[in-house]
Amino acid sequence: MHPDDVVVKRQLRRRPVFFCISRSAHPLLSPSDMTQRRTILSIGLLGILATAPSRVHGATDAEGVGYGGTTAGAWACGPIGRVNYAGGGARVRVAETKAPLGGRGWTADVAGAAEREHTAFVSCDGTCGSNDHVMPPDSTLYGGHARVGHSWEVFGVEAGATVLETFPHNTDDGPRPDVVPDVELSLRSHDKVRGMIGVGSPSVQTLIRPGLYGGVQVALGDVEVGGTVGAFRVGPSGDLGARAEASAILPVTEVVKIKVAGSVSGNEKGGPGGEGVAGAIASF
Repeated sequence: MHPDDVVVKRQLRRRPVFFCISRSAHPLLSPSDMTQRRTILSIGLLGILATAPSRVHGATDAEGVGYGGTTAGAWACGPIGRVNYAGGGARVRVAETKAPLGGRGWTADVAGAAEREHTAFVSCDGTCGSNDHVMPPDSTLYGGHARVGHSWEVFGVEAGATVLETFPHNTDDGPRPDVVPDVELSLRSHDKVRGMIGVGSPSVQTLIRPGLYGGVQVALGDVEVGGTVGAFRVGPSGDLGARAEASAILPVTEVVKIKVAGSVSGNEKGGPGGEGVAGAIASF
C-alpha cells in the first residue's frame, strides 16, 4: 500500500465527508427557510386536497318551459272574465347533494315567468253594472319566486316568496303587483317517492297562478312522473279554483331531459280551463 493512501484514510476517518456540509454553509437549511419550506408544502397539500374529487357532488338543474291555456274566474262584486294566455319561464335549482326528485341537503330555487294575456267578458255575477262589460287590456304579466331550504333523508322544508301580477279590478288599465308566501313541506322515501304540501308556486307554469296544493313525485328509473292538486288562482283576478296537473320528465341524454305536463282547472262561476306545458331541463 502506498504511504499517501494511509494518510488520506486517516484524514477521512478523523473528518468524515458529510461534516463538510454544515447548516451554516447551506442557506436553504436555516431555521427560517425550513419554516418557509413547511409553509409551502402545507399550501401545496391544501391545494391538492381542494382540487381532489369529492365523494359528495352538488346538483344544478336549469329548466326552461313554454306553456299556454285558458282559465276563467270572477272579480269580487264584479263580472266573470276568461283569460287566454301563452308564456314561458325558466328556473334554476341548486342542491347540496345530487339525488333524484330535486336533490338533498341545502337547496335554493329561483324562477321567473312572463305571459301574454287576453281577457274576454263572460257574464255578470248577478245584475250587470255600468262598467261590468269593461275588461282589462291585453297585457304581458310577470311572476317569479325565490326560496331556500333543506332536504334531509326523509323530511324537507323550503320557504320564500312569490311575486306576481294580477288585475284586482276589471277596470284596471294594467296589471298590479302582488306578493304571496311560498312554503313547501315534503317527505321522501329512499329517493323514490316524494310527497309535498305547500302554498305558492310548485312549478314555473304556476308562478302567475299560485295556490294551496298537495302533490307527489315518483322516480321510475330515469323517468320522473308527478302530479299536484289544489286551489290555484284562476281567471284575471285573484279568484281561486280547483286545478289538477300531471307531469313527466323523460331523459334524452345524461344531461338533457324533456318535460311535458297538462292540467285542468275551473270553478263554479268561470267554468272549466286547461293548460299544456313543454320544456327541457339540463342537469349538471
